[in-house]
Amino acid sequence: MLIGEGKEFNLGRIYTDDNYTGKGDFNLNYKELEGMGFSINRINGILITRDSNILLGGYFNKEDKSIDRYIKKNSTKSSNNRRNCRRKRHKRRNHRNRTRNRDGKT
Repeated sequence: MLIGEGKEFNLGRIYTDDNYTGKGDFNLNYKELEGMGFSINRINGILITRDSNILLGGYFNKEDKSIDRYIKKNSTKSSNNRRNCRRKRHKRRNHRNRTRNRDGKT
């Protein structure tokens, strides 16, 4: 993912297997980036992510703090997702326990 000027661009994918070998599948089309208003001269960072987790990141211009803003913006989303998952697990667990108790099983 490329980051700059408050914009994000998903560049492609990295595939790995159990033997830790991998390959990248990405396409960097400058005209497409320019058409989105994403000037190649204004790209300030690059991230490798998996789902909402950042695995690796690097700045071209650290003073810009684009990655820091991206992390701050997306950390609230991921913490809300984790909270919702915990609530769903808790509801399922309580439902199973109530059902077992009704049937006389422990």
